[in-house]
Amino acid sequence: MKLIAEALILMLILTLAGYGLWRLRLMILWAWSAKHSPKRIVERGGQYDRTK
Repeated sequence: MKLIAEALILMLILTLAGYGLWRLRLMILWAWSAKHSPKRIVERGGQYDRTK
């Protein structure tokens, strides 16, 4: 019984950690795509520079 409880707790921790990492990855990807998106830069009235 104790082994099952430990396994469930471990699974819960791993699930939460995985979810946190997934959200962090999405935030990083969103920030990166916003920074490198030509459409977003054009909307701001700036010129898209392909060399950057």
